[in-house]
Amino acid sequence: AYRTLFSDMAALRATDERAAANARYIVIFFTDGLGALELAHLDVNCPHQYATECATDRRCLEAYRPPAEPPLQCSIYDQVDQIMLLRRIHQIRSIELHSVLFSAGITDPMVAASARTFLRNLARLGKGTFRDFQNGEDINFLYIDVSSYKRQFKLHNFIVSNLSARPYSASYLIDSDSDGLDDVAERLQGSSPFLIDTDGDGFNDLLEYQLRNSGRDPIDPADASCDLEVDRADDDLDSLHNCEERVIGSFSTKYDSDFDGVPDIVEHRFDTYLNLDDLLTDPDFDGAPNGDEMRWHSDPQTGDSAHLSDEGYRYRVEQTGIRGNQLCYSYDVENIRLVTTDAPAGEERGWNQIGIYVSEVPLDEPDQVEMFKQGCAHARLVEEDRFKLPASGEMKIPADALWQVGDSTTTMHCVEP
Repeated sequence: AYRTLFSDMAALRATDERAAANARYIVIFFTDGLGALELAHLDVNCPHQYATECATDRRCLEAYRPPAEPPLQCSIYDQVDQIMLLRRIHQIRSIELHSVLFSAGITDPMVAASARTFLRNLARLGKGTFRDFQNGEDINFLYIDVSSYKRQFKLHNFIVSNLSARPYSASYLIDSDSDGLDDVAERLQGSSPFLIDTDGDGFNDLLEYQLRNSGRDPIDPADASCDLEVDRADDDLDSLHNCEERVIGSFSTKYDSDFDGVPDIVEHRFDTYLNLDDLLTDPDFDGAPNGDEMRWHSDPQTGDSAHLSDEGYRYRVEQTGIRGNQLCYSYDVENIRLVTTDAPAGEERGWNQIGIYVSEVPLDEPDQVEMFKQGCAHARLVEEDRFKLPASGEMKIPADALWQVGDSTTTMHCVEP
């Protein structure tokens, strides 16, 4: 159990420290009780005793591996102590060790009493509970209280963005492929307004445009180091390749690298910091911080606050109650402007892609791990033909249209008008 827990905690902390800080582990020690008295007093090989400084020194922890044959001898109670120490070593949320006795087959009352005492002691050390199945009933673990593991999450951040209409100053620039780089800029530099990655080198056109002064070129397939399959993977499902995140400086295993409630891909398109919580900063000095500008669909890099009353998105979010373990919300987002996008020959012009991004945090600990949902909707505008779809300008987004990020069982689709 110790080795399994140690390996799992180390791997979790290496990939996602915030998730590790919220991880909870349950160990169940199950026995028929025979030999319990001997086991309670038996000295056996036990987990390695950490040096005191290793419990707080991260480099020490990263370099440490449990020895194959620990030389120290200790009792099973000492082993439980070592398991419980893992919570502090790996800085996880909690560990519980519960004990279960199946005493229906024990005929000697002294043996049964010794077994119960032994297992109660284990559960006490493990901050868990003890249960004795005496009558041959079906064995279950319902006595373990896991209700505390069911947590209510509340809304943390909510952003809607027309990915086809890039905000700039007091207007919007058309972005037909929704890659964050407007069509005019794409044509000026020779990239395609219909492809996110024109040269197919693994770096999207916006990233190469942002790094153009460093030698990147969106039409040069030889200027990127993104050749391996692992480089072109998207481990955190944030629509950025691992190699892109490496260049940007964000984490390829975190959907939201700076834990500010805004996904990396949204910050990338709005040109804010992906690895620094800058929601309250105001680089364009227009009185609107970055967090508000992204929600309102304005430009964090341009002083455009004078136009926000006309152009800014308007949100209404209301909590509607509790269903089971969920807090439920209803929302309206108004003033989402459509643009007439371009399209390759033979395809329809005017399609807009609207992204929806929701972050949730635990109600009891809002500074802890986030969960994300996202969705999208399609709408269409052909301005010269006075054609709009939906004609009413209103779309209803059902709850099941938002998929949980990381849930491979969910079918991802965009709501159609």
